[in-house]
Amino acid sequence: MQNVDRIDKICFDIFLIDIFFLPLFPFFSVSMSLPFLIYWFYKRGNRVHSQREYRYFPIIVVIMCLSTLISTFYPVETAYQTTFFTSFKRLLQYITSFWYFFFFKYYFDRYRVSINKVFFYALVYMALLALFYFLDRGGYADLKIILNPADNHTRRVLANEMIYRFNFLWVDPNNVAYATGAIFLTYISEEKHNLFFKVCLLFCTLFILFCTMSIGGMSITIASFMILLLLSKKTSKIRVSDFRSLIITMLVVIAVLIYVTPIIAEFLNSDIIDGLTSRIDYYESSDMSGGRKGDFLVSLSHLNPIFLFAGCGIEGFVSEIGHIYVLFMYGLPVYIYFIYVFFCPKKNIKWKRILPLLPMFVGFTINIAIIEQKFLLILLVISAYLSIPSTFDTKTFK
Repeated sequence: MQNVDRIDKICFDIFLIDIFFLPLFPFFSVSMSLPFLIYWFYKRGNRVHSQREYRYFPIIVVIMCLSTLISTFYPVETAYQTTFFTSFKRLLQYITSFWYFFFFKYYFDRYRVSINKVFFYALVYMALLALFYFLDRGGYADLKIILNPADNHTRRVLANEMIYRFNFLWVDPNNVAYATGAIFLTYISEEKHNLFFKVCLLFCTLFILFCTMSIGGMSITIASFMILLLLSKKTSKIRVSDFRSLIITMLVVIAVLIYVTPIIAEFLNSDIIDGLTSRIDYYESSDMSGGRKGDFLVSLSHLNPIFLFAGCGIEGFVSEIGHIYVLFMYGLPVYIYFIYVFFCPKKNIKWKRILPLLPMFVGFTINIAIIEQKFLLILLVISAYLSIPSTFDTKTFK
């Protein structure tokens, strides 16, 4: 690995810590590392100008700004009214979020580092907070509302309006589930060693997913995991060291199960299971898949030829479907750009490599998800990480 520019390295570390481990700034709901991002672009921003995605970005920004201006006079009534101030905040959120993508793609391409350790510690961190939530939901809710005052889910829980689902440091438990699945899948697909850690993370991931009570998150993560195993060329080639690690892992799991049997019994009788059961019953009894069919049908009545060029900068047409959300807000060119940056393999990258993004694609499709700032940033970090050929050793991260 070549010598790392000091400013690059400091910003890289700050961004990763902020995105994966810290809540949003409590008063303005923005990432705490945003000032450092602005500083980096002021000092080093010319280094990303050669990126293919960046070359189209100025045009995309112009279209998004035009769509935001259109929101001031566009004649429509949506499910909830979007003020110009809200539209402007969304505009800044998406523009600055793409700056993170350009930075990370530049850094991964220039220095060829691995952040598998970051994925590992992030999931362990989430699992520990999920354990806190599981053991003391009231205490976790009290702490959470301090860390994230904009968390309407926790506020409704504290008002006894709904069952409490684990939502990490964010707002929407479903988004936490989709992001958890993507982080886990990226780790196991990119980490070439440490079978023991992979198995540990599997248990952490399953526990987090159960605490979120997200049917969609659990389903797509498990399905993607099975697909990843089937496509892996090394599935049938377990080395002696891997076998030894597997045996040690099994012994540790058995020991843990012996000592935590009471906790498992409590888990099986907890309102987490009740919550999952009620959510399954809801989806089975509803022919609208949680409102998505209704979202789609209502959105058809608002289609406008203007969306082929620019959107109307207004939210509220849909509350579930991310594709329609972006298309109506900013138009078809911006929608294509979003999808390419988020979910499409970049030059010399095969589709198989970006399979870990499948949970986040589903989250975007059926839950919008990108309106959750941390979800969006993690999506962009993973997308940038998987846009560079995996030719580096996993021990290069320091």
